[in-house]
Amino acid sequence: MKLTGKCKEDFGTLLKNTTESNAYIISWFDTKGIYISIEVEYDKMLQYNRGFTAIVYKEGWGFVYADVLRDDVYETRLEATNAAILKANELYNELQ
Repeated sequence: MKLTGKCKEDFGTLLKNTTESNAYIISWFDTKGIYISIEVEYDKMLQYNRGFTAIVYKEGWGFVYADVLRDDVYETRLEATNAAILKANELYNELQ
């Protein structure tokens, strides 16, 4: 997962010589008041896991991005995490 713009610059000052990993990126966004949640989308009626949803929250705003509202799900947690990080990156860069 690669960050871009101002988000990449600011994150880079935190971990100059460490590989960018999703866990570090998510933790860093937490310090900026942007929270990422990956949730299992389970269909109770049909009793199966539809996939994973990506939700991004901005402190004080509530959610800003939720795939489940668009009826999108990802096959893997990694795909959902990558989508959430991209959205958080976009949000951070817009706020700077």
